[in-house]
Amino acid sequence: MWCIHSLLTAKFATFLGACCRVEVGSLSQLNIIPIPSYVMKTQTCSILLGGQIRAHAWLRYTLVALALVIAVHAQQPIIVDHTCTNIRAIPSAAITQAKSSLHIAYGHTSHGSQLTDGMSGLVTFMNRFPNDAFADNLFAFNGSGSNGALHLADYYGNFGGLGTANDLGAPDRTTWAAATRTYLTAHPEINVIIWSWCGQVDGTQADIQQYLTLMSTLETDFPNVKFVYMTGHLVGTGATGNVNVRNEQIRTYCRTNNKILFDFADIESFDPDGTTNYMNLMASDACDYDSDANGSLDRNWATAWQASHTENVDWYSCSSAHSQALNANRKAYAAWYLWARLGGWSGSASGDTTAPTAPTGLAGTASSATAVALTWTASTDVVGVTGYRVYRATGTGSSTQIATGVTATSYSDTGLAAGTAYTYAVAAYDAAGNVSARSSSASVTTQFSGPVTRNVANLTELTSAFTLANANPAATFTIILADGTYNLTADLPQFTAANAVIRGTAGHRDAVIIQGPGMTTGAVTSIFNIAGDGVTVSDLTLRRCRNHGIQLQPDTDNFTLRNARIQNCYEQLLKIAATTTSATSANGLVEDCIFEFTEAAAPNYYTGGVDGHRCENWVVRGCIFRNIASPSGSVAEHAVHFWNASTGTLVEENFILNCDRGIGFGLGSSAHSGGIIRNNMIANLRTTGFADVGIALETSPSTQVYNNTIYLATYANAIEYRFAATTGVSIRNNLANKLVAARDSATATLATNVTDAQANWFVDTANCDLHLAATRSGVVDAGTSIAGFTTDIDSDLRPNGSAYDIGADEYLGSSSSSSSSTSSSSSSSSSSSSSSSSSSSSSSSSSSSSSSSSSSSSSGGSNSGGSSGGGGAPGDFLIGALVALGLARLFRERR
Repeated sequence: MWCIHSLLTAKFATFLGACCRVEVGSLSQLNIIPIPSYVMKTQTCSILLGGQIRAHAWLRYTLVALALVIAVHAQQPIIVDHTCTNIRAIPSAAITQAKSSLHIAYGHTSHGSQLTDGMSGLVTFMNRFPNDAFADNLFAFNGSGSNGALHLADYYGNFGGLGTANDLGAPDRTTWAAATRTYLTAHPEINVIIWSWCGQVDGTQADIQQYLTLMSTLETDFPNVKFVYMTGHLVGTGATGNVNVRNEQIRTYCRTNNKILFDFADIESFDPDGTTNYMNLMASDACDYDSDANGSLDRNWATAWQASHTENVDWYSCSSAHSQALNANRKAYAAWYLWARLGGWSGSASGDTTAPTAPTGLAGTASSATAVALTWTASTDVVGVTGYRVYRATGTGSSTQIATGVTATSYSDTGLAAGTAYTYAVAAYDAAGNVSARSSSASVTTQFSGPVTRNVANLTELTSAFTLANANPAATFTIILADGTYNLTADLPQFTAANAVIRGTAGHRDAVIIQGPGMTTGAVTSIFNIAGDGVTVSDLTLRRCRNHGIQLQPDTDNFTLRNARIQNCYEQLLKIAATTTSATSANGLVEDCIFEFTEAAAPNYYTGGVDGHRCENWVVRGCIFRNIASPSGSVAEHAVHFWNASTGTLVEENFILNCDRGIGFGLGSSAHSGGIIRNNMIANLRTTGFADVGIALETSPSTQVYNNTIYLATYANAIEYRFAATTGVSIRNNLANKLVAARDSATATLATNVTDAQANWFVDTANCDLHLAATRSGVVDAGTSIAGFTTDIDSDLRPNGSAYDIGADEYLGSSSSSSSSTSSSSSSSSSSSSSSSSSSSSSSSSSSSSSSSSSSSSSGGSNSGGSSGGGGAPGDFLIGALVALGLARLFRERR
């Protein structure tokens, strides 16, 4: 068959009439010209153009050639897919013409019934709109074409099919063709044949080629019948699955050979918005699809669209075998588009030559590393906008159309490359085919994916790196700061990226300094404000702000701070915040860092070193804490403090010098549970201010405190455990010059604690070097063994002699005063702080502590004088100790 849609115009009819004395009715109504009709055997040219043309012999061959040229140029495939589902784009006259000229026979089984069930529901649905362009019952159909209805003989294969066949694959792959021949011989009035598949399109290439060959043979043998090809329904195997491969085989054949195709699969691959091809998301005929590529069909596009739109306005309820009503709705719309095209409609509304206005307000957002979400403001049109076309350019390349038939004012472009710039534009079109000018362009860069490194050398670049990391959750960022000082005048963006690293370039924490204008002035609240999990910050110095050097937001897990210096912040230097309902912040690590005030004390009492709320399994190791002390009013917070429902904290191998309070688990009734405090050296030689306890357990059950060395100038108790909820505590092998004391009904098991140490027992109390200066009876080889505890503060093995030494240092001889740590790694974040903070109201009081109960024991040592010493600035020991401890830890790990 050869199709002429609009090329044979009334003007050409007039021309033929003038030259050939055409006795025709309406030449412009012609749609089908059978090729065999052009074979001439007499002086009379008999061309089936709706009438007889009588021509002179000399003109006959000219007309034949001209008609053939027109026919060849006019033939086009008719492809009915998801872009052909705008029922209101079909003129009423085209529907009426189809009903008056078509006689259709449709053979199918259950899946194919979606088409006719949708058509049945459409009649009632369209009758709900009395004021639209469609008359009541315009879409009616029946098996005889009576009462002005479309003649559609509907043969459901399981209940008496079209002849002896059920569908294109049942009872086999060829019976339908023989049945069609028999049927057409018995029903010469039928001029349209359409068959559907059930599941048998999921066959081989040869199977589909057999189908195409049989269809082509029928077309040759029945030239006055229009045969409609069809694809098979979706089965959830996606673009690379065999069903789609076989459907593409059918589509390619139809496009190449100018066939008529009802693309069943494509119609059910899109919702009415047309923005997502759900076939690519493993959609099935039931409209279920895999939203997150995990192999599970977890969502349904049809039910979701129905739920967000109004029934009997935007869609209608109807039967839909194996599927949802919306799927059958769209099959019905597409079916009427097909009937209208077969009835002679060109696919464009007539009489409208005005293009819609260009869309405005186009904006794009990178929704992932591979997708961009577009939105725009709707166009207007004198008749109505049918849909939108979306264009895309990559980088500086030229644009190409990537979507059409988009009926919403939004579109999701998927399958893109990560970290790539794209430019988009949108144009509107109407039912007449008029296309608007394109919108203004919108440029979008997709999110990054995988490892991304950003080297920064100034504050602008640092801010941009934070912003970029926050906007790209699929990437893992490493932000490397060049040496120098970065002066903040406002907060950096809160850092929300996960698994990021923020570090200095050279691994030297003093070479990279990020600072605010001061502790009491300026707009910088915290240097880094971190909300992303898995962040590492290392190799830099943070200082001078109104709240915290680093604040972690509630429920921030796997944070690491290593080889950093935090100093001179008005409140706590490192704050792990929480709310009363937030989840815990788990598995943090603070290692080889320095926390300090460079003056003799902080500017107010409401300050501290590491302050952790609702923390789980944190480790603070190998750090130095200096001068975390209140100038007046009340005692400052601890150098290391975990409380407010914290659990499982390990604090070890730290040096704490001239801080009001050393290490605290719990505060008043705000509990901590479990955890270990071991191998720490704590010295407070200040004789003024608010010196307090070295280690405090307040409502901290099941905690272990062992092998710490504590030297205090004034406060009565080196270690306190308080409140009745503090039970199951073990305090062993601690060396101090003050008491281990129970208060407020707390209980503990105490063993081999020495509480009468003298200053001359140690190398340098003023600088917190509490290594033993010489062997000491009652200390060396005098402790109890502790399972799983095998090293001292310097990573020397325990025991060195016959038993564990008491205190943090396992004495190796007079030269054994090495210590602490250095390291690098990274991660960070910033912005304003928020969260609860500890008050000082629960500080331990002066000498009102009761001495430990009978469960407490102390081993004496020689009382050989030695004053408690004074304050004084620490010398080089602490820094050297930090380096030595890091090296020792490295050697231990290698051992």
